[in-house]
Amino acid sequence: MQAKLDKGDAYDLRPQATGPYKIAENTTNQLKLVRNPKWSKASDSIRTPYPDEVIMKFGLDEQVIDQVFLNDSMWNAVNFGGPLPANKDEFFQSDKFKDRRINTSDPYSRYLAFNVKKMPCLEIRQAMYLSRNSKAILDYAGGTFFGGTYSTGSISPLLGLDYSPTKVVGPGSPDFVATGNVAKAQELMDKAKTSCPADYKHATVDGLVIDVSQSSTLQDTIPINTAAWARVGIKVTYNIIKSGYYSTVLNPAKQNDLSNSGWGADWANASTVIPELFTLEGGFNLSQNGDDPAYKEFKAAVDVAMKTTDRAKQAAMWKALDVKAMERMWILPTNYGKSQYIWGKGVGGAFFWQPQGTLAWGKLYIK
Repeated sequence: MQAKLDKGDAYDLRPQATGPYKIAENTTNQLKLVRNPKWSKASDSIRTPYPDEVIMKFGLDEQVIDQVFLNDSMWNAVNFGGPLPANKDEFFQSDKFKDRRINTSDPYSRYLAFNVKKMPCLEIRQAMYLSRNSKAILDYAGGTFFGGTYSTGSISPLLGLDYSPTKVVGPGSPDFVATGNVAKAQELMDKAKTSCPADYKHATVDGLVIDVSQSSTLQDTIPINTAAWARVGIKVTYNIIKSGYYSTVLNPAKQNDLSNSGWGADWANASTVIPELFTLEGGFNLSQNGDDPAYKEFKAAVDVAMKTTDRAKQAAMWKALDVKAMERMWILPTNYGKSQYIWGKGVGGAFFWQPQGTLAWGKLYIK
């Protein structure tokens, strides 16, 4: 952008329009895009602006959104966030929606990021992972059909060459139990009580705070998680952020003990995963792990991997670094995800764009 248009954080309120659409309205209720008269197809053969206008509505109740599609009351609409777990069977078992639904594996690895500055005790981080009832949460999400599979690290299986189960977490690791390995977690908590008493008190007396974005599913998942962690004496409360989630948790001064998150590779190389999530230079380091005893050695290994041009050798390096990140438990990995989308009868051109992990929004058109 031109320097005169750089308004810092305020730029988002009025960004420069260089593409086929410009912002006509941006309120707390909706974002409305209309055609940009200064854009020309002759100078941009890539983008395909089919609709005359695009409207994104904000703040609608998720159940209300699902009813819009179940009742076919908005033919030219797309369910941007996917249906609620309670409604997925109706969408995906009825032939009514067979030509306007997608249920597919996506490239995202979901996790809770430990803020290591606030939770420096490794044993407590490990205990939280092992005592979590992963099966109950996955079952709530619809099991493997809708919810994906248990994570075995931070690198998605869809990365192929760079993926391998770490055997530190998830299936294949010695201590993983889908419903929670309470005995092993309690053993770690007992150790933490003497090895890091201040952190033990923070987890069991003061209580940990978990950042999450607003969702109606929280009323069901929060009780599952709090009950699971309570089995080993860990207390948690949730900081539900209604808007501006990532701008909040990416601010070190505002982030709490843990933050719910997920990440997908920007292209088919874990160079867009490991450095981004686990180095201080990365754009998405929610772990604040720079003071961790293993960080310096880890960062040096990342630097070597980034400069390695032999792709097979580099892949082996990413796999080893994924193992190290899981051993240090800088994140609490949960699942490799699946995504569901529903759209109205009037929408055409819908398909899942795997590299971005979403619909190919630029290809949608009105029939």
